[in-house]
Amino acid sequence: MSIFIGIALFGLGFKANSRRGYVPLYLGIVGSVIALTFHYMQNDYLFYFGIGILIFASVWNLIPVKQNCTACN
Repeated sequence: MSIFIGIALFGLGFKANSRRGYVPLYLGIVGSVIALTFHYMQNDYLFYFGIGILIFASVWNLIPVKQNCTACN
């Protein structure tokens, strides 16, 4: 599980400046820490909450940023 979370965090951080910045990466780190912590503490509700945060950060990172066209004005 730690390997897959590491892959997900790498995907959030790879070329983060050209997408949404580092906020989705930080949100993904928080979600993964929650998920890993509560997975080993056997608390399913908070484990799935952390996974949900990680999924939300991944989907948010996939939405393209609207670019302003200076030639169009």
